[in-house]
Amino acid sequence: MEHGLGPALRIDATFRLSEALAHNGELTRAARICQEEAERTPPGPGRLRLQATHFMWAAFQRDEEDGPGRSRRLRELAESSFAGHDSAARAVQAMRAWDLTLRGESAALAVEHADRALVGGRLPDGLGWTGTTWGFELPALIGLTLTYTDELARAERLFSDAIMEFEVAGWSGAHRGFAYFLMGLVRFRRGFLLEAEDFLRRGLRISERIAPDLPLQWDIVGVLADTLLARGRVQEAWDLAQHYRFAPPYHPTAMVLPDAPTLYGKLLLARGDLPGAVDALTNAGRQLEDRERHNTVWAPWAGHLALALAPDDPDGARKVAQDAVDRARTFGSASAIGTALRLQAAVSEGHVAVDLLSEAVSVLGQSPAGYEHAHALVDLGAALRRSGRLVDAAEYLYQGMELGQQCGADGLVARARRELAASGLRPNRLRTLSKDALSQHEWEVAELAVRGLPPQRIADDLRLPLSLVHRRLAAVHRKAGTGPEGLAAALGRPEDPEDPQS
Repeated sequence: MEHGLGPALRIDATFRLSEALAHNGELTRAARICQEEAERTPPGPGRLRLQATHFMWAAFQRDEEDGPGRSRRLRELAESSFAGHDSAARAVQAMRAWDLTLRGESAALAVEHADRALVGGRLPDGLGWTGTTWGFELPALIGLTLTYTDELARAERLFSDAIMEFEVAGWSGAHRGFAYFLMGLVRFRRGFLLEAEDFLRRGLRISERIAPDLPLQWDIVGVLADTLLARGRVQEAWDLAQHYRFAPPYHPTAMVLPDAPTLYGKLLLARGDLPGAVDALTNAGRQLEDRERHNTVWAPWAGHLALALAPDDPDGARKVAQDAVDRARTFGSASAIGTALRLQAAVSEGHVAVDLLSEAVSVLGQSPAGYEHAHALVDLGAALRRSGRLVDAAEYLYQGMELGQQCGADGLVARARRELAASGLRPNRLRTLSKDALSQHEWEVAELAVRGLPPQRIADDLRLPLSLVHRRLAAVHRKAGTGPEGLAAALGRPEDPEDPQS
C-alpha cells in the first residue's frame, strides 16, 4: 500500500482490506489496520471514516482489552461530530447508537442517535446497502439498534430494502445471506417464528456455500437455535448447535447475535443440564461485565442463570433475577422489561410471582414482541391456576394459547392446553388471525391511542372493560411492530395528541 496510492485511494484501500479481513473473521486485524492508518491520516472526513471503521470492527470483536475505554472514546467522537451531515459523521452516530444498545443504556437515546444517521427515517445516499464507502455493516448496525429497541417495524423495512437491493445488484453470496439473517432476526423478535425459521434456513444454505465457521454462519445458527427453542423443538435446536459446533470455545474472534455463551447456556438449561447451564451462564456474565455490556435482550444471561440456580440456591436466583430487571429498566424498552419480569417471576412464588407476571403482561402488551407476550400470558395463567383463581387463569391461558399459535410456538400452545386441562377446562378452538391487518375493533383503540388517550380514557370513550382495551392495544402493537412511540408512523396516521383532561 506504500506505492502509487494517493491519500483518498489509500483510505479506500484500507477500508476494503479491513472489510475483507472482517468478513473472514479476522476482526482484531481489521480494527488495528484502520486505527493505525487513522493515526497517519490528517484530520478530515477520511480520518473520521477510518476512526469510525475501527470502532465498528472493534464492536464486533468477541474479546477486547479496553471495551469501556473504546466506548468512552466513541462517545467523545460522536459528540465532536454531532453537527456533521456527511456520511462519516452519520456513521459515527450509527456506531454510537449500537454501542449504547450493547451497553444497555437508554434505548430512547440509542434510537435518537440512530435517527441522526438517517434522513427522514431512510438511509442517506452515503450509507446505502450496496454502497462501497461503508459497506453493508453500517446500515446493518442502524437496523440492529432498532431491532433491539423495539422499533421492529422500522428495522424490518430497512432489512426488506437490503434484500431487494442485493437482489437487484445480483449479489447472491454473503450479502444476501446476511440480509436473510437480519430479516430472520427481526421476525424472531416480533414472534413470527415460522417466517423467521424460513429466512434463517435460506441464509444458512448460502453460508454453507461460502465457507464454514464464518461469523455469518455463527449468527444464523444462533438465532435459528433460539427460534427452535421458542417453537418448543429443544432437541432439534441442540442438534443444530452440535452440527455447527456452536459450543465453547465459540468463534475465536467475533461476537455473535445473539450472544453465543448466553445462548449455549439456554440450550443446556432447556435440556435440563442445570450445572452446565450455571457454569456457561456465569462465565458469559463475567465476560460481558468486563466489557460493560448489559443489554438483557441481546444477552439475557442473568435471567436464565436465575432459572438454573433456583432449585439449589433460590435466594441467589432471586438476586440475579432482580439485577436483570434493574438493568432492563435502565435500558427502558418494553420487551426488555417485560421479559426480565417474566424470568424473575419464574424464580418467585405465590402472589409475588402473580404480581410480577401481571406487570410483565401489561408491559409486553406495549411491545411488538409477540412470542414474549404469549409466554408471559401462559405463565400468568399457570400462576393464577396454582393460586386457585381458575376463572382469571382461564382468560390468560386462552389468550396465551391463541397468541402462541399465531407465533408458531407449538410447545407453548401445548403447555397452555395442559394447564387448561389441569384446571378442568377444555381448550377452545384456536382461531387463526391475520398478523398484518388490524380488526375494526383494534383500529378503534389504535386511533384513540395515536391521539394520546390513555387506556382508561379509551375504555371510557368506547364503553369497554379496561382489560379488553389492554388486550386490543397489545394486538395493535404486535401487528404494527412497534411500541406506543412509533404507532402513529407505523399505522400511517398523523400524531395529533389530545389533552387527556379535555
